[in-house]
Amino acid sequence: MNRQALAVMLFCLCTPGLADGPCSDDASRDGNLLRIDGEPAAHLAFMPETIRVGEPFAIRISLCIPMLELEEVDAGMPAHGHGMNYRPAVSSAADGVVTADGFLFHMPGTWEISLVLKHGATRLRLVRELALDP
Repeated sequence: MNRQALAVMLFCLCTPGLADGPCSDDASRDGNLLRIDGEPAAHLAFMPETIRVGEPFAIRISLCIPMLELEEVDAGMPAHGHGMNYRPAVSSAADGVVTADGFLFHMPGTWEISLVLKHGATRLRLVRELALDP
């Protein structure tokens, strides 16, 4: 485990309230709780919940560790070597929740939603893989 991951994990363990809401272990059942070294880092809530080919959607991103900031959110299809045709717009709220709006998956297959989280000079990339049916 590197120093940055250890610092994040210790902060998470020592900060009350992080195990509530979308960052709780109960929230991990939907597969949308992203972790750093086993500790909750971010939860993704899709709006609408069901993503369909050719239909726009947004992602509500709850940052579970207050010292982390969202630097980038994007999506792509690694097997095809391309991303989306659109760039999502990101808006932040004071409560550690970020909304990324303007996603649109233009074809079926396996997509990756990637988040780049930062703390100072440290950057961490987290990925959520989604299989989209035709």
